[in-house]
Amino acid sequence: MKRPYDEIAHLYDSEFSSQEDVYFYLNYLPPPPCYLLEIGCGTGRVALPLAQKGYKVVGIDISLPMLKQAKKKRKSFSFYLVCMDMRRLGLKQKFASILMPFGVLHFLISAEERILFFQQLHSLIEPMGKILIDLFNPYRLIPNEKSFQKEFVYTRAGTLVTKQSKETYTNNKIIVEQIYQEYEYGASIPLHTYHNQLTLAIIKPQTLEKELLQAGFWIEEMFGDYAQNPFSLYTSPRLLVVASAL
Repeated sequence: MKRPYDEIAHLYDSEFSSQEDVYFYLNYLPPPPCYLLEIGCGTGRVALPLAQKGYKVVGIDISLPMLKQAKKKRKSFSFYLVCMDMRRLGLKQKFASILMPFGVLHFLISAEERILFFQQLHSLIEPMGKILIDLFNPYRLIPNEKSFQKEFVYTRAGTLVTKQSKETYTNNKIIVEQIYQEYEYGASIPLHTYHNQLTLAIIKPQTLEKELLQAGFWIEEMFGDYAQNPFSLYTSPRLLVVASAL
């Protein structure tokens, strides 16, 4: 079965290279070495810099192509990669902190799925450990269809990639349809065309707080961006949550 990002795994690091969120996480992590769990580690964009700091990072992801990209980065620093569905965490190790970067929680569509997931995390977190959640701000979404286009350079091949994305909002969900086309510079016919589709839940702060409480977590802090500015309903780009076990 093809998963989200499977087809574009090799392009991911060229499109998303920012490390802003890594610096945010470092503000809340205990000193290394300790075990960290990253949910939805993808290509290792977050896991690698944390491993370089001395943390023992276990990264899980459901996409094998994304994990293969991450595996290529393990030459100098060790972090552990597991192909696993976050709905069924078959882990026994306890973790000092658990990270959910870059909107991965949005892939759990129903409240029931998210509560069961948080209950699993509760059994994996060490006493005094924190879970760090990065979501987009739901109040900045427009409840209808919108489209946009962007370009970036696929650094490994030196080619130009265009991305067309259409977002449709319905029943507290976003359906995202993306088309990537890769071109030689100056060419009008693409070398390759890739398709990626995402179904994401819209998660409001009060909903998240209620679900975390049901699973035994309380929210310590909430921010609106990686610079730790206070969360604002209609101006903050992100919804960042720091939570601890009750």
